[in-house]
Amino acid sequence: MSLIIINQYYAPFHAATGQLIQELAEYLVSKGKRVTVITGKNGEYDLKDEEIINEVQVIRIKNRKDGIKRIKKFLSYATFYFRLKKRLKKIVEDGSIVLAMSTPPYIARIPLTLKKKRNVKLIYNVQDLYPEILLALGKMKENNIIYRFLHKIAEMIVKGADRVIPIDESMKEILENNYKPLKNRITVIENWALKELGPNGFQKKSSKKLTILYSGNMGRAHEYETLLKAIKGSEKSEMDFIISGGGYNYNQLKREVEDFPNVIFQDFVSKEKLPDLINKADICLVIGNKNLSGIVVPSKFYGYIACQKPVIYINSGEDIISKHINNGNLGYKINNGDSKKLIDMLRKLARNKDEIRKIQKNVAIYSEKLNRNNSLERYYDLICKMEESI
Repeated sequence: MSLIIINQYYAPFHAATGQLIQELAEYLVSKGKRVTVITGKNGEYDLKDEEIINEVQVIRIKNRKDGIKRIKKFLSYATFYFRLKKRLKKIVEDGSIVLAMSTPPYIARIPLTLKKKRNVKLIYNVQDLYPEILLALGKMKENNIIYRFLHKIAEMIVKGADRVIPIDESMKEILENNYKPLKNRITVIENWALKELGPNGFQKKSSKKLTILYSGNMGRAHEYETLLKAIKGSEKSEMDFIISGGGYNYNQLKREVEDFPNVIFQDFVSKEKLPDLINKADICLVIGNKNLSGIVVPSKFYGYIACQKPVIYINSGEDIISKHINNGNLGYKINNGDSKKLIDMLRKLARNKDEIRKIQKNVAIYSEKLNRNNSLERYYDLICKMEESI
């Protein structure tokens, strides 16, 4: 019996979902499962159409390159979406299990059409909630005809899936309220830190200045103004900021403070180089949005904790990350817009690094609760149970 995983990104791309799916696929193969990943070329047309990577069969669909502009994103999504259906029909077997991610949005609708014809079981993994994210960001109104159409598609997927896997309890609540009844078909499985990330062998480089790191995507869903004002109001002799990644708001931030002597901007780094990057920091930033709690969950948090780094979470809302920080005393939480509190906190930490070392001990203990194998094993158990029911 085969397992097919669908996600627009996979190795060699640095997208967080692609890296997580690679770890999941390789873990399942190590447990004896036969796994095929269908992914996109995303404009890199020299990539092989098919290859085996660490015993995982990888099939790539020719789709357009993604980008910051909406039209580029749409064309990248659309070309992947429309070419997926033809390819999936060719390789899906009777009784297959398909795990479809929510990236790109609504891609799970394709395997849903094969459920009855091929007796396919569908697992829908929800990383971001669409179209709720459009509503929360003010891009659409609830009575908008396009929003209602997109909501109908989302409802079709959620109700048609055999299992729905959100990554946050708050996300589960929204799904149950908006698309009930889900009964016993919904299970929360958190994301995890990549296996390359951990405390072993990585020692903090000595520096008198406080080093603050933001690593990863900084898109429209990441409120950046609080950080922007904090950088502008910071003491340049006391702290350095490293901003590594990309995205729409990354470019907005870079445009404003690129010339500041205590701010370093750099592109995404590979997962092999990520531990060294995180190790340069005294404390790491996670940015959310008060309107997106339960709709988007920043997965970079798990990598920071695995490397035993204290975090500052900029988010007025409450979600699973807020709970972890509070339960484990893993760092600080700042409301969106409260740049003064962020500046005061960074100044205090710059002048008293012993406070960071105290929190780091809490992080080291708590990181065991977020062990990557806990989540991976839960996926394995879920898939085994679904195989038994076919």
